[in-house]
Amino acid sequence: MNKVFSLLTALVTGLIISPMHAQSETPQHMFASWDEACRAAEFYVEEGDLIFIDIPNALFGKVAESTGSWTSHVGIALKNNDGEWIVAESKVPLSKETPLCSYLKRSSEYRFEIRRVHHGLSKAEVQLLHMAAHDMLGKLYHLGFNFDSPRLYCSKFVYLAYQAIGIEVGEIQTFRELLSARPQTSLSFWKWWYFGSIPWDRRTVTPASQLNDSEFRTVLGSF
Repeated sequence: MNKVFSLLTALVTGLIISPMHAQSETPQHMFASWDEACRAAEFYVEEGDLIFIDIPNALFGKVAESTGSWTSHVGIALKNNDGEWIVAESKVPLSKETPLCSYLKRSSEYRFEIRRVHHGLSKAEVQLLHMAAHDMLGKLYHLGFNFDSPRLYCSKFVYLAYQAIGIEVGEIQTFRELLSARPQTSLSFWKWWYFGSIPWDRRTVTPASQLNDSEFRTVLGSF
């Protein structure tokens, strides 16, 4: 079992692809360097914002393609005890806090988007987000994207953290509902990924459904 996990982890972290994602209709900002992009993100971001990126590898490229989106990963912007910006996220192999700029630099071609809940968050809600995110740190990543597993993945991490303040971000769907919404999507990769049998009734939540959540608005995007 450990060998299988190691193999899948290597595939997730090592296979690079050329992303071919749908273009977002959000405001566009072009940056000449990551330093410039990071400064802009630090200027606009507030605690609790969702930050979407485009991770250029095989698995996450297929996640974006299958959901008709450019994004394949999401995390929550927060400040650590030193007042520094970090992103709380579920990533391979364990959920963790990542410095904001390091998080952004994992994306392809300066692509990222910062989204904020329309009504803003109170200090009490931000504190609850901190607590919920902290409680999920150090948990294993679920390479099968099973919402009902004790393990995590990026959009489930976001969903559960925001659930702690009474907000449901994105849509929980079965694989059948998700993939049937895009019948043009090839199932070959997913059949291979799930060892020949796609778990059609498995529930999941995607970064794309969270990016498109109408309760949030874009405050900064780069495409």
